[in-house]
Amino acid sequence: MKMFRNSARTGSIVISLLLITQLNVISASSIRGSRNNTGKILQLISGLIEKNHYNPKAIDDSFSHVLWKNYINALDPLKGIFLQQDIDSLKRFEYTLDDEIHGTQPFTFVSAVHHLYARRLGETFAIDKQLLSKPFHFDIDETVNTNGSSSDSFATSETALKDVRRKMLKYLAIQYFVALQEHNNQYADSVLERVARQRSLEWRTRQQNQLTKEADNTDMFKLFVNTMLHILDPHSEYIVPSSDTIQAANDNEAFVKKAVVQNDGKQIGYIGFSSFYLDSTAGGAHCSEDVAKVLKQLDSIKVDGVVFDLRNNHGGSLQEVLCIVGLLVDNSTVVQIKMRNKKPVALKSPVTKALYKGPVVVLVNEKTASAAEIFTAAMKDYHRGVIIGSRTYGKGTVQRPFSLGEGNGFVKLTFEQFFRINGSSSQIKGIVPDIILPDVYTYQKVREKDNANVLQWDSVAAANYKKLKEDFDIDALQKSETERLSKDSSFVVVDNNNKPLARLQHKKLSLNIDAYKAAMAEQQKMIVQDKSALALPVSQRLKIEPVDSNFSETEKTKWLRETSSDIYINQAVNVIDDMLKLKHHR
Repeated sequence: MKMFRNSARTGSIVISLLLITQLNVISASSIRGSRNNTGKILQLISGLIEKNHYNPKAIDDSFSHVLWKNYINALDPLKGIFLQQDIDSLKRFEYTLDDEIHGTQPFTFVSAVHHLYARRLGETFAIDKQLLSKPFHFDIDETVNTNGSSSDSFATSETALKDVRRKMLKYLAIQYFVALQEHNNQYADSVLERVARQRSLEWRTRQQNQLTKEADNTDMFKLFVNTMLHILDPHSEYIVPSSDTIQAANDNEAFVKKAVVQNDGKQIGYIGFSSFYLDSTAGGAHCSEDVAKVLKQLDSIKVDGVVFDLRNNHGGSLQEVLCIVGLLVDNSTVVQIKMRNKKPVALKSPVTKALYKGPVVVLVNEKTASAAEIFTAAMKDYHRGVIIGSRTYGKGTVQRPFSLGEGNGFVKLTFEQFFRINGSSSQIKGIVPDIILPDVYTYQKVREKDNANVLQWDSVAAANYKKLKEDFDIDALQKSETERLSKDSSFVVVDNNNKPLARLQHKKLSLNIDAYKAAMAEQQKMIVQDKSALALPVSQRLKIEPVDSNFSETEKTKWLRETSSDIYINQAVNVIDDMLKLKHHR
């Protein structure tokens, strides 16, 4: 019914996406596998794990029990498909999956689960259609979890399962209902409730068609293997040919963004990139080459300092980060890597002479990870630059692909851990900035430590390196920043709001319309406050101009608007200004 408009209200959309993500657990890429060679592939993978994984676990009865439980939960995280009797019927596999993996028993577990899963999918869809044919009553006091589930255990009867499904669908429908009310108040609530159920059924039908098609044409072997690998660590992965692709850096979002900020007669260079990209094809992009080009450009116009913005940089090529550190530190040892039961090896940058030797600030957050943490740690350990922002992600491991033979894909295993040149690992702990700024992710569970089965923190002996005698005093810079923040309410608002916002992610939600609206209003109020606090007032926006930009005019306008109003970049520029002032006073 095109006459009805959906609201773009952030609060409702954010939480409904949680439900959609949880319900749609089996996508094309997550259940497609090699049906003919599953036993052979499992034996190959178990052998590779034993030989190459940094911290392998014995694949025994205990491992089988965990794998059995995790696989079932991965298929039905909301406890809304299987009945307890289904789980009981699968208990015969609970302590024999290790035998199936090693090949001493036929591999039959996944096919047995698949048979039950496919049947239950059809039955639950029939239940859902029946439930959505009758009005929901939004004046009843009942709750669901924020992912849409209402039970922590499997239903013991079809009646109990129907009630679980009813609450899940009511949770979906109340979001549509509130969104429709916001822009269609000329219609009676009874009409909008009916449309909300219709929208819920349309969404549920699309999901069912997708899941049924996939269940008919594929098995769930890949999900099984990845569930097995994630018992070892969260980053090992099974990659199936044709269903998984590796995307090279081929868009503006991946490449280096560069600009000059004019600040009180000073010019501050800005360099930002979301990954340490490397395209090994002929003429492909290299992050280090792009950064070198920008540093030469900035040095030629005699910038007073450079900000490296590594927020949300998920890492990338180790070779590229080695090169980029060398662009800033002469003859640098960058990182130490260690294989299982081996001594650590110190890696030096192939770039022996720095291109830029002026002041550096590195801007980071909770999503600064892996190779970006190697760069950040090197800048800190060498005393080459000032790190500002929030504690980084905490991924201190290295993965490598191992082939499983033609047509069988490959398995990516964690086979090394990297250590800072001071001997510490960034694993779990991340890199603590010299100057800490409150961040929207600070209280959310988005870091390595929040994953299951992570490798633990460790340390080795420090590498042979010497701190640079950079002319800045961290204590003085911290004092100056503290004084500046005490006069800036923006970061106070962000910090105060993000604690309750993080709690809302783990709080039960009411399906009573009044309580639901109140909770959404509270959430929306904090989101709006955050959005306002995170943007500089128009009168205080940075004077910034892209350097040698590949942006279209539309992209340039959008990027300039976002970057010039960014309170974190503003603080980074202020810190460089403090570095210059302190140097001058000395």
